[in-house]
Amino acid sequence: MTPPDVYHVFPFKVDYEGPCSWRDFLQIEEKVSKNDPSITKYTTFRGKILLGRSLKLTEELIFINNKESNTKMPVNEIIFWSYFDEESHHPLKDELLQPMYKDYIDQNSSILKSKKNKVPEE
Repeated sequence: MTPPDVYHVFPFKVDYEGPCSWRDFLQIEEKVSKNDPSITKYTTFRGKILLGRSLKLTEELIFINNKESNTKMPVNEIIFWSYFDEESHHPLKDELLQPMYKDYIDQNSSILKSKKNKVPEE
């Protein structure tokens, strides 16, 4: 089993939420919205259109447990999925965007291209 490098966070309860091969779970199209460059991925799930923003980590900050090998594996990227019309609140994203985590976050992450989600200055 290869270490998962992407962690999916959905705005609704799903049967499986977490590290996964997204091709097995969702058909995701990588597109950039002209109106909002922070939207880089689109998909549909249960008839709903979702948008995705990526938060890439430059240092090891979040780990998941691999029960098969009893080891911890780092997560390199988190994709936050939201509904198109009204985006859901993501407590994890709010936590990671605090100034204390600034050095862990890749400034090229698509989530930072949105005006309302910039990493605060110290």
